[in-house]
Amino acid sequence: VGWYRKTIEAPFEWKEKQITLNIGGVVLEAWVWINGELVKYHLGHSTPFEVSIAKHLKYGLENEIMIAVANTRTDRLGCVIRGYKGFSAGIYRPVSIKIAGKSRIKDCYMYPIKDMKELKCQVELDGLNKGIDELVLDWVIIAPQTGYIAYQGSIPIAQNSLEWTTNTSNLEPWSDKSPKLYDIELTLRQNEAIIDTHTQEFGLRLLERDGISLRL
Repeated sequence: VGWYRKTIEAPFEWKEKQITLNIGGVVLEAWVWINGELVKYHLGHSTPFEVSIAKHLKYGLENEIMIAVANTRTDRLGCVIRGYKGFSAGIYRPVSIKIAGKSRIKDCYMYPIKDMKELKCQVELDGLNKGIDELVLDWVIIAPQTGYIAYQGSIPIAQNSLEWTTNTSNLEPWSDKSPKLYDIELTLRQNEAIIDTHTQEFGLRLLERDGISLRL
């Protein structure tokens, strides 16, 4: 079992916000404590997870975050978690804390449709309530190397789940010889006040099943 410990100071300004601890991935299972209180258990190799920690923090004081990671289970097999690595364990992707308003962008999922001629975008929001109105999600697809804006738009928000499609004629497909990547930048705002932002990298490519084979 491996242990990770970090102390942070939570200012009073965080008290009315959503505070999320994001853990990019562990091998194989993890436990998270905030100030000595167990707040999350996660089982899943290579899967990111998040923990809402706002109600567990002591504002204006120093707080302890403790993460334990283990790979000792006997009911899981595979070359990646056994093989030459044996029972080694650890956190292998970034760990971060995200501070957002009372509403936030929880997740973004994108995939090509219609022979990659269109791109479907799905966004999940969290913390919406009837007391919050006039929320808008702005989105931009941009080539980070050049700053070229391929597509952009704005969507009025009426529910937690949003879905839209956009054309892909201005996007280059990803390939092993030309691994072109883009960013989608999301901004959640109420009138002109920015509540949350999210940036996600993606490549335009379709993975298909052909019998027992997978084809790019």
